[in-house]
Amino acid sequence: MSMTEIVLNALLNLFALRAASAPSNLRGAVRKRVGFYLREHLGLDAIGSYLELYDLTLDLQNEAPSELLLSRSAAVASGLRTQLPRDEQITILAMLLEAAPEDAPSENEVLRAVAKAFAVERQFLVGYALFSGASFPWDGAGLDDRFLLPTDAPPQETRSSPFRILRRPQFKRAFAVFRAEEEGPWFIRASSRGALFLDGIPFDGGIRRLRQGSVVSNRQRNRIHFGEIAAAFSALSATARPHILEGDHLDFRYDGAPDTGLHDFSFSVRGGELVAIMGGSGSGKSTLLSLLTGKLRPRSGRLLLDGRDVAGDAMLRRGILGYVPQDDLLFEDLTVFENLYYSARLGLPDLPDAEVRRRCERMLDGLNQLDVAHIRVGSPLDKTISGGQRKRLNIALELIREPAVLLVDEPTSGLSSADSLHVVSLLKAQAAAGRLVVAVIHQPSSDVYKMFDRLWMLDTGGRPIYDGNPLDALVHFRSASYRAGEQEYACPRCGNVNPEQLFEIVEEKTVDERGFPTKQRKVSPEQWRLLHLKTTLPAALPAPPTPENDETNLTPPPLREQFAVFFLRTMKSRLANRIYRVSALLQPLLLALAAGLLFRGSWGGEYVFRNNNNLPGYFFISTVIAVFLGMALSADEINRDRKILERERLLRLSRGAYLASKFAWLLLAAALQTGIYTLLGNGLLHIPSSGFATWAILFSTAYCAAMIGLILSDTLSSSSAIHILIPVLLAPQIMLGGPTIPFDELLRKDAGNRNVPLIAEIMPTRWGYEALMVEHYRNNPFQKTFFHDETREKWFDFLTGVYIPEVRGLASYPFSPTLDIAGIPADADKAGRRLKILRNELDYLERFTGLQWRGEGLNDGDLVLERYTREVQRKVMARLKEAEAVLKPLREETAQRRVATEDALRGMLGHKGFEEFKNRSFNREVEKQLLGISAEDAIVISGPRLVPKVLPVVMEPESRFGRAHLFAPFKRLGDFKVQTPFFNIGVLWLLSALLAAALRTRLVPRAATLFRRFTGR
Repeated sequence: MSMTEIVLNALLNLFALRAASAPSNLRGAVRKRVGFYLREHLGLDAIGSYLELYDLTLDLQNEAPSELLLSRSAAVASGLRTQLPRDEQITILAMLLEAAPEDAPSENEVLRAVAKAFAVERQFLVGYALFSGASFPWDGAGLDDRFLLPTDAPPQETRSSPFRILRRPQFKRAFAVFRAEEEGPWFIRASSRGALFLDGIPFDGGIRRLRQGSVVSNRQRNRIHFGEIAAAFSALSATARPHILEGDHLDFRYDGAPDTGLHDFSFSVRGGELVAIMGGSGSGKSTLLSLLTGKLRPRSGRLLLDGRDVAGDAMLRRGILGYVPQDDLLFEDLTVFENLYYSARLGLPDLPDAEVRRRCERMLDGLNQLDVAHIRVGSPLDKTISGGQRKRLNIALELIREPAVLLVDEPTSGLSSADSLHVVSLLKAQAAAGRLVVAVIHQPSSDVYKMFDRLWMLDTGGRPIYDGNPLDALVHFRSASYRAGEQEYACPRCGNVNPEQLFEIVEEKTVDERGFPTKQRKVSPEQWRLLHLKTTLPAALPAPPTPENDETNLTPPPLREQFAVFFLRTMKSRLANRIYRVSALLQPLLLALAAGLLFRGSWGGEYVFRNNNNLPGYFFISTVIAVFLGMALSADEINRDRKILERERLLRLSRGAYLASKFAWLLLAAALQTGIYTLLGNGLLHIPSSGFATWAILFSTAYCAAMIGLILSDTLSSSSAIHILIPVLLAPQIMLGGPTIPFDELLRKDAGNRNVPLIAEIMPTRWGYEALMVEHYRNNPFQKTFFHDETREKWFDFLTGVYIPEVRGLASYPFSPTLDIAGIPADADKAGRRLKILRNELDYLERFTGLQWRGEGLNDGDLVLERYTREVQRKVMARLKEAEAVLKPLREETAQRRVATEDALRGMLGHKGFEEFKNRSFNREVEKQLLGISAEDAIVISGPRLVPKVLPVVMEPESRFGRAHLFAPFKRLGDFKVQTPFFNIGVLWLLSALLAAALRTRLVPRAATLFRRFTGR
């Protein structure tokens, strides 16, 4: 230990005060103890100057009255209380007691004053006086549970012993151990029954501090490790039965690498042990840890926890196992307390919220994290708390639910030596509390290495080569390689060990004839494994606890509770991120500003909404922007939680509840973003139609795209790959959204309809764009008053002016003047097809007129080329004339209603007001698109039908399953008609539900896995 000169001078003063209060014949013993403390405890070589200072101080104190000695002792001890750690205070008091054991501590007022200043109970003075006295009872008489003695007595004879027992016949009454406090220092005293060694240094008589990782040995090379002594003192050993983790010939190999994984490993460890897993790169450390967590299933062998199969019992893993991965599993934008609190809410579902908060505060207090409890955690690159604090918080996330088995992956990775020591000390404290702690460790320091009770060492390919005490490992490998000083495991002077020796010995290379090392090892991994199998004996452990006493009744929280925690955690972490908040608000603002200004048109003149030719483009780009916002919003949602989900997998939390929380958060975020976009974009263009309808369409489109983004986030593990794919997925949305590539170009020439191609039906932009266009045309303030009459009028005009004349042309085609010699049309096949079309179109006309064309000498059999005569043609023409006679009055009636409505509106507003109302409510370009005014052909032949290419917003769809041409006024579902805006919004939500189901079942990742297996990639 190191300390400042000021503190050391105070300690010398305290020793001098102790000597001055003792009888003169004992002062020499005090001076000896001062020298021992300086030399052995502080590690100082040049102690002469300090002893001179002690002598000088003693001379000054000699003449002081006892009352002054008492007050000075109390003052010095009080000052030291804030300068020395607790265990050092007790050690100083022990040294003062041991300096003059004949001076009864109960009668020495200086000792009592120092003990009071250090807040040490009087029982310690009495107990340590007994421990250090010449009449120490080596038979155990009068000792309590603060003392330990090794013995060879059988358990039945020592079951009621008041002191602690360590059954080691080779050390019977060779030493005694005194434990000052629950968290205080340990002291060891050797008897005169043969020479002992403490950490390899001769130790025959006197009292020493027994430190973490120490080893007591005798001349026969028998050893007792600190962990054995600590286990004997543990209350757990006398009460509860610890959990036992056993590996029964565990074996695992990776596909395509039969020599890599884990080779036939058997072990048995119990609660109260701190186990280290060590090995070089590729030695299977992570594989072994994955097997222990249940993430991987062994190819053969079993992993048993209290006699039950870990791999096959998920509830067992949830109740008992805790896993701390190597990487940070913290929400960067939450505070230290919030990270712990939300983890506790998920791991402790049965506790009320107030108790969960109290537990979190106690945990942070125990980890010395209360001062940073409300500080944002930050990322590993943007740290707001230290690396050691981050690592302790990661461990606390598991400790809060008190697992019986804690698995930790490289807890000291990236930490300083001091932080590493603190973190492993934390793990050691958990082991001391009865937990089994298994940690993958890399390059431990001497102090860290000595804290472990058990070492599993793996070699290349996952071959176990050692299982035992860490300090014995050094002896084992030195002996196996015939090293000089093979029984030495620590420096004989300082007691430090060098764990790097293990790797130096195991991986030592042969040397060629020139003295240069080769790539070949002296001892192969398989040879080390075989040596391990020969020298390792199975440990005899008590029977596992009965199922009634285990802790596997920890059930997951109710789904509602899980959803609430997941949602609050997501919301708080997102809102706490300033960059996220700013970008989420700026994206729709800037995009709406750009779209509004660009699609408004040229500036400088008066803006008239009616004359804005860019409005269809604005509607389309708005749907593209909605898709972009949705995917950008959700692209990282699952990916950023991936590692945290891996840890929470042991808790058997509901994936459905987690996804539902993401759905809910994206619902709110997408609603806000599309709302901002709609308000600003529509405002800049003065769009008069319902802003709510526009928002609902864009919101539905964005949310559907958010589901696509979530699938990307769930499928791909790279954030950069996800964001690269967003524009790739946007491209087909643009191409197949409606205006970019005419859908007619994607249909077969004989399709017989203008239904939107199936490939476009899965594009959210197609549904959003159509809904916006139709909604604005039919429901704008000007048009909605006479939309029905106007569209019917235009449709009747089309039927009588275009459609019926075209049908007459079909009826006349077989009698085309181009005939062959036999009087048959030159293209008989074409004539036959025309007659088939004629029959279909007569059926179509029948729907609008109600006139039956069959009958009176005309039926289906007459409309074939062989029976189609002039008489049949005359009858067809008569039917068409009758239909025309029915449609024209309907057209006139509809036109009159439209004109009356228009006149009434004009009379109410006046001519100027009417035009102004139309200018700010109606858009010509939208009308042009939805009426198909720019179409080259009003009607074309496609397959067995005449297909109109104009009036899409007027023409009724024929499919009863929701399919229709672009800009249809409504969609049919059986006998029901649903207006296009409502139908399209419903389809977008149906697509969202299907995508959510695919996400819930991980359909895309599973399909990708099957594809890789099928293709061998």
